[in-house]
Amino acid sequence: MNYKLLLIVFVSGLFISQIPASYTAPTTELREAISYEGDTIYSSTGTTPTQTIKTIMFRDDDAHLWYNFITFKNITDTLIINRIPQTNGVISHKGGTIYSPILRVEYSTRTTPTQTLPIQPIKTIMFRVDDAQPWFNFITFKNITDTLIINRIPLTISVIPYSGGTSIGNDTTLKTYLNTIKNYDTVELALNGYMHTVNEFGYRDQAAEEARISSGLAIFKSELNLVPVTFIPPYHQYNTATVNAAKNKGLTRFSTGSYNDNYPWQEKPSGLLHVPVVSEFYDWDVNRPRTYDQITSDCQISLEKYNACVILLHSGTFNGSAVVDPVKYKTLLEVINWTHKKESEGVKLVTIKQYVR
Repeated sequence: MNYKLLLIVFVSGLFISQIPASYTAPTTELREAISYEGDTIYSSTGTTPTQTIKTIMFRDDDAHLWYNFITFKNITDTLIINRIPQTNGVISHKGGTIYSPILRVEYSTRTTPTQTLPIQPIKTIMFRVDDAQPWFNFITFKNITDTLIINRIPLTISVIPYSGGTSIGNDTTLKTYLNTIKNYDTVELALNGYMHTVNEFGYRDQAAEEARISSGLAIFKSELNLVPVTFIPPYHQYNTATVNAAKNKGLTRFSTGSYNDNYPWQEKPSGLLHVPVVSEFYDWDVNRPRTYDQITSDCQISLEKYNACVILLHSGTFNGSAVVDPVKYKTLLEVINWTHKKESEGVKLVTIKQYVR
C-alpha cells in the first residue's frame, strides 16, 4: 500500500484582524466525503477503488491567551463549518496565565456537526436564535451561530424573509451562509413571520394571516429551497386565526413565549405542536442582559415541570466594540457548558423541529 501526504501549516495571526464588511462566503459546493473499507478507498459514486491513500491535513499554530482571538476564531471556524479537519497548536502557558476560559470551552470538545440527534427525548433543551434578516448584524450573527454549531448545540434560527424593503435573496452573504448550514443535523431554519412588523399577526382574519405566511414560504422556497416546519410569530403576537393559518399552510411547530401561550407543549389545533420559549438571554422589560443564573434557572424549572426548555437569544444583543461583547459572549459559553452538563445527565439537545413530546 502506498501513502501520499500533504500537510498545510498556517498561523491565523497572519490573517486580517476582522472579516471585512464586503466579505462574501464561498459559493462552491463541497465534495462528498470518500468512504474507507480496510486499506481500500471507495469513492461516493462507487467507482473502482484505488490503491494509494492520499491525505491532506491542516495545522493552525499559536493559539494562546489574549492574542487575536477574533481572527483566530474566524479562521478556525471557517475550516470547521466547511468540514475541514484541523489540528490546533495551543500554547498552554503564555504571559503568566495557564489558559483562557474561552479557548478551553471553544476547543476542548468541539466536533463538526454531523451526528444524528435522537428524536424521542425524555427531557429536552432547545436553543432559538431570532431575527436572521437581510443587512442586519451579519458578523455578530455568524459568530454566535457558529459558536453554537461548533460546540454541538442544536439551534433553530428564525429567519425573517422580507425586511427593510428587501428579501433575504438580495443579501447574498446571508443567503449563502444559510444555504451552507441548512442541512446540518444541528440546524433548523424557521419562518419568523413575513416582514416582522408590529401587529403583523394576531389582528387579522385567517385568510389574511395565511396570505402573509404564504408570502414568507414563497421566499423560503425561492431563496433557500426549503419548506420550514416551525412558525414563529413576530413579537410573539398571534391569535386563533394565526395558529389555524399556520396549521393550514403545513407548519407543524409553533413557537411563541410561555407568557402568552395557553397551550404550552400541546397540539392545538391537532398537528400543530406548541414549543414556547421559557428562558432568554436578554430582559426586554428592563433593557439589559440576563445573568447565567437567571437563564439556567428558568430552563431548569421548565425541565422539571414540562421536561422541555427553549432558550432564546438575539444575536443583535451581543454587539460590542470588538464585534462581539466579551462579557455577553462569556455568558453564552457558560450556558453552553451548563447545557452539556445537562446532556451528560441524560437531557437531549435537539432543534424545535426535532422535538417530540
